[in-house]
Amino acid sequence: MSSENPYPPYGSSLREAKLQLWQQGSGSYYWGFYVYRTTYDEQELWERYIAYINQCIDNTLKFESEFDRERLKRHFRLTIIEDPSLANVSTEHVRQKFMKWVSSLPPGGDQPGGDQQGEVPPEDQRDPIRFAYPLYVDSECLNSLRAYDEELEKTAAPKSRTMMRMRRQTRARTTMAKKKKKKKKKKKKKKKKKKKKKKKKKKKKKKKKKKKKTRTMAMETFRMT
Repeated sequence: MSSENPYPPYGSSLREAKLQLWQQGSGSYYWGFYVYRTTYDEQELWERYIAYINQCIDNTLKFESEFDRERLKRHFRLTIIEDPSLANVSTEHVRQKFMKWVSSLPPGGDQPGGDQQGEVPPEDQRDPIRFAYPLYVDSECLNSLRAYDEELEKTAAPKSRTMMRMRRQTRARTTMAKKKKKKKKKKKKKKKKKKKKKKKKKKKKKKKKKKKKTRTMAMETFRMT
């Protein structure tokens, strides 16, 4: 995938997928992409990138009929190829490696090695885009996503910014209220415990006093006798 255009060509792939599913039925056909990771520095940004691709697919499928949407989603695959030896390799290197793997696949498909077991269909049922164009993700691609996010934040409508600020403030107030409630509950519990202890102590003292009084009375009775 070019660093100038960090997002995959969902449209053309989706059109092809619909055509193939219509021609072949469900079967063992899968559409989607093989994603080659060539940068291993920023894990969080990488996860956001993959999440963004999946989100874009979901957003695109929203415009399809319920039948097509469910079928397309069920047959979509985003296969991640992660290998430290691929760090900083060129697009040409990835393309050659991918094409070598594709050409080594038996016509019958369903072979391990670069794909999940059972997801390499027979040659005549393979998606022409999935098995011809791998996605290449390097640090420039990830930075493009970061820049896109930053630009989106800057150009957000004032209303959106206000809404976001209000949501943040609401969350902060809710958190504070929860903390306050917890503190109050703790204080109440402590007070109750203290009161109980005091009551117990008082009861014990009263019992002791009563016992002493009984003993005194007994002694006086004995003297009188």
